[in-house]
Amino acid sequence: MTFHYYYHNVSGTNTLDAVGYGAVGRVLEDGKAFGVQNEYGTGVNLTVKVYIDDAPVYTQQVDEAHTNFTVYRASGANLTVASFGIDGSELYVKFTAPVETPVSSSSEPETSTHEHNWEYVTLTETTEICDGTEGYRCSICGATKDEASLSAYGYACRKAQRTLAAAKAGQTVTIDMKMWNSYPKWLMEDIAAAANNNVTTVVKFDYQHKHYVMTIPALSKVDTSCDWYGPLKLMSLYSVNEQ
Repeated sequence: MTFHYYYHNVSGTNTLDAVGYGAVGRVLEDGKAFGVQNEYGTGVNLTVKVYIDDAPVYTQQVDEAHTNFTVYRASGANLTVASFGIDGSELYVKFTAPVETPVSSSSEPETSTHEHNWEYVTLTETTEICDGTEGYRCSICGATKDEASLSAYGYACRKAQRTLAAAKAGQTVTIDMKMWNSYPKWLMEDIAAAANNNVTTVVKFDYQHKHYVMTIPALSKVDTSCDWYGPLKLMSLYSVNEQ
C-alpha cells in the first residue's frame, strides 16, 4: 500500500500539502512498519510523528539523505498501521489494534451479504488539472474504501519529465503545464539536461489569468541553483512572452 504526499514551499515556509512533490509514505512488509521516502532534495526535512491509539510516542526527522527510511516499527503483536496522512506541516502515522475498515453505506449496496474481494485500483484518473484517487474497490459489488488523493501538480511534473526524457537531439518539445507555474529543482535539472542534449524546451503556463510561453533554447545554460522556481524567477531568467 503506497500513499503520496506532496511538499510545497510557500513564501519560504515549508508546508506539506497536495501541491508540490516530494514525500512518499509507505506501509512496509507485514503492516507493522511505516517508511517515508523523501524525494524533494537538498535542504528539505520532513517531520513524522508516530501515534499508538492516538497517543504520541515518537517523532522522527527525515532529511534529504534518507531515500527509503523506516520511520517506526511496531513491537506489539497486535499493532499494525491504521492510518497516516498530513497534520499541518507534518506527516503522521497511527498504529492500533487491527479492526475491519467499515465501508461507506453510500458505496455499498444495502442488500450485500458477500465477503468483499478488495483490489487496489485507480478510482479516478489524474490529469494536469484534476486530482485523481486510488484506493480499494470490491470486484463484486463496487464498494470502495481507503481512498488516497493523487495530485494533479505531481502528475503534470512527471508527465513533463517523461516528455523531456523521450526528446531527441535537435527536437523542440512543448510542455503544457496548464495553471502550474512553479517548478521544483529536479524538473529544471531535467530541462537543463535536455538543453545539453541539443533540445529546445517550450513551456506553457498560466499566471494571474494570463497565458505565457517560456522558451529555453537548445545548448543554453539553465539555472539549477534554486530549490524552487516561481513564475517571476522564470521570467527573470528566460524568454517568457504573453500568449
